[in-house]
Parts: sequence; C-alpha cells; structure tokens
Amino acid sequence: MALTRRPAGKIMVYFHAIYIGAKLTALIGENASGDQTMAYLYTVKLKRHTMSEQTTDPRYPIGKYAPQPFSETQLKDWLDDIKNLPALLEQSLSNLEESQLDTPYREGGWSIRRLTHHIADSHMNAYIRFKLALTEDNPTVKPYNEGLWAELKDSDLPVSVSISLVHALHRRFYELLSGMDINDWNRTIFHPVQQKQLTLWQQLGMYAWHGRHHVAHITTAREKGSW
Repeated sequence: MALTRRPAGKIMVYFHAIYIGAKLTALIGENASGDQTMAYLYTVKLKRHTMSEQTTDPRYPIGKYAPQPFSETQLKDWLDDIKNLPALLEQSLSNLEESQLDTPYREGGWSIRRLTHHIADSHMNAYIRFKLALTEDNPTVKPYNEGLWAELKDSDLPVSVSISLVHALHRRFYELLSGMDINDWNRTIFHPVQQKQLTLWQQLGMYAWHGRHHVAHITTAREKGSW
C-alpha cells in the first residue's frame, strides 16, 4: 500500500506518536507495569494534542512555548508532561546506534547525544529553582551557559546515563509539583539575565514544553534519517 506523503510538521507528529505508541503497545500485553500503561495512554493523548502545534521550522517542531492561564485542566496536562517525559525520552532513543547518537538532530544543532544530556542539565536546574522558590521569597536564580555545558566531557557519556538521571529526577520533580497548592503557583523567582520575575506557573509550562520540544527533535531526526 502506498504511503501518503505528509507535510514536515505532520511527519514529526505522526512519527513521534506512532513510534513511541507502537513500542509501548507491545508492552501492554506483556506484563506491562502501571507506569507503562499510563505512558501508552499518554502518547495517544499527545498525538491529538501536538497536531495543532506542528511547524515546519526545524528549531521548533512543536512550535514555540505559548504561556497559558491557570486552569485545573492545564495543570493536569503539564504535570502529565513532566511525569511522562522519562518514558518518552527513553523510547525516542531506543535502538539508536552510536553513529546516529552523534549525528546533529538538525543542521547546526547539537548531536542527539548532547541534546539528551542537555535535557538532564536543564531539568536539574529547573528542579532546584522550584525548590528555592518554594522555600525562599523571590530568590535570584543562577543562570548557566547551556552551550558551554554541552561541550563538557560528561556530554560524551552514553545516553543511558542521562536517561537514568531523568527517570530519577522526574520522579522527585513530579512528586514536588503534585504537592503544590494553588497559591504556590504564584510564587516567583528572579532571573537576572531576563531581568524579571517569573512565576512557578510560567516555569511549569516552560519545562513541560521543553521536554516535548526536545523529544520531538529526536523523533524528527529519526524520521528524516529513516532510523
């Protein structure tokens, strides 16, 4: 049967959801854990959600982050993003060869390996910023040069190291976020580079998007390379 050619944005969404969903579908009937089942159901929801975010810009395969007003529905969606990122990241990297991991995810971009380690770097900083904001009044956070961090020696490690780190980190991150009350989302940090206060609600949305953003970079690269 001939395959219909999809626009670039739709290819990313299709491959992202089907690739991960198919992998997890195989697990559902084979002693799947509760987390695996929930991750599978999440990918079905993710496919519908990301169809409206598609873009042809390779830098932003799901579009740029768009702030949203607080709602219980949005809160649940963003918490799901945080909870499910480790499984999505792991599955997006499944069975890639070393040469593929060292291939830039787009022209001028990091290698998939360094991109994976960047996710861990970024979300470690996010976790600490949340804990500071929940225990101090409008703390000034420490910026970091993500480009230089990506060039350090530990960014050459196997991606399995950061996959394990992200699994552990997001287990704690999700627990922390789930325990916040409605007033906590109005707590702030001060970002010295941006020279403005940012609420934890804004930060939650940014990091929920950030994880999906980079997983889409990986799945787009896989589709482009037919990996």
